[in-house]
Amino acid sequence: MSFSSQVKKGAEQYMVDAMKIVKGEFNRIGSNIIRDTAVDTGKLRNNWSASFVAPAQGVNRNSDGYAGTGGGKDSKESLKSVVDKIDKEKVGKNINFTNCLSYAEKIENGGFDSAPEGFLAKNVFPSKEVFK
Repeated sequence: MSFSSQVKKGAEQYMVDAMKIVKGEFNRIGSNIIRDTAVDTGKLRNNWSASFVAPAQGVNRNSDGYAGTGGGKDSKESLKSVVDKIDKEKVGKNINFTNCLSYAEKIENGGFDSAPEGFLAKNVFPSKEVFK
């Protein structure tokens, strides 16, 4: 095997490994955000939307059950649909995870007793050092 073919093979394996890491981390962080989203009716938890290129706009899904008993079913399906499409060509490109409900930011910033630490920043930036 020539040196150039070894380099090419190594580069291809690097992209496969990078794709696995991106898929795993996006799925882990997105799932944790959904899980930690404050629940009153479940509407906020059910309104996360994953997408490539541009953030979702105007998504307004209903609650997925009394007091969020569905666990964010539509949000989880949206997350899974994007994770399943992450391939070598998507590594390094933007992937968005958006909640379009008008009160999401207020609750993230401490506007709900059941989520005093929010749900987004604590999963995206788990180290408090980021905010000092």
